[in-house]
Amino acid sequence: MSAEASSPTSLRVPASMVEGLFVRALPADPDFHAALRAVGVDVEKLLPHYPVEVWQEAMAVARQHFHAGQPRPQADWQLGRAFARGFLETLVGRVIAVTLPMLGPARLVERIPRHLTMGRADMRATVEPLGERERQVRIEARHPLPDFMAGCIELMMERTKVKPQVEVLERAQTSYTLRVRW
Repeated sequence: MSAEASSPTSLRVPASMVEGLFVRALPADPDFHAALRAVGVDVEKLLPHYPVEVWQEAMAVARQHFHAGQPRPQADWQLGRAFARGFLETLVGRVIAVTLPMLGPARLVERIPRHLTMGRADMRATVEPLGERERQVRIEARHPLPDFMAGCIELMMERTKVKPQVEVLERAQTSYTLRVRW
């Protein structure tokens, strides 16, 4: 199946997410890029969207290439941090990056539900305040990546000038819960 071929109901990942991780964040490496092409991602010719299955296969390639031997949760956490860093260098991400220090940690976490749907239509989140500097974030997704998201949130929170602690509290087949403190 090509990266463009998919059913009308398939989940899609926008090119800005693919660009953020596989073009901007991770080191350019001919072997890595060849392995990405084999699963449907040509970093030289990005498509507007990719099926989520292609995103997952590309994530597996990145895990193997850059984090071989690490437990998957740790590898996904590192890829989440890398993604956030790279995404903030994309055209879309630069707009967001400028606002992060002014936004502050609490408002950033409160906006997670809206930001997630920009990346994947299947993702839904709820944010529950647990205190002045603590929130619980429950995310529902058909293809969950809790450690990836935790790493991503951690890096974004750091850009608000705080030292965050993000912890995966619960994992399920189609959901997960994170605790975010700062």
